Amino acid sequence: MGSGWEVPEAEIHRENPIPPDARSLDQGGVLYAEHCVRCHGETLRGDGPDAHDLDPPVADLVEHAPHHSDGDLAYRVRIGRGPMPGFGDALDERDIWDLVNFMRDRAQGAALAGTNGLEHHHHHH
Repeated sequence: MGSGWEVPEAEIHRENPIPPDARSLDQGGVLYAEHCVRCHGETLRGDGPDAHDLDPPVADLVEHAPHHSDGDLAYRVRIGRGPMPGFGDALDERDIWDLVNFMRDRAQGAALAGTNGLEHHHHHH
């Protein structure tokens, strides 16, 4: 299934240089609230107030984040696609990695809270 994203192999394998410590997660949360929450929603499930009728639909980050590398996620934040703006101009690299750390932490937390009990993994590569 084509997701429409063309993420270069080199980007997928990029190491995240920022440790997901309290500073990074706090900053990521601030940035998320500022730039992402209106579409991706408080819960990261793609149900924000501005998410309706967007094409392609807004990603459920809880579902998607675990299947993607940090580099992959950072690239998507930087470049954007369709109605999602790229944040490469607005945010510096550290901000972008902070956002990735926050999204991964929040997505993991939601998954662990067992929204659907058994994790069902669908890998599409």
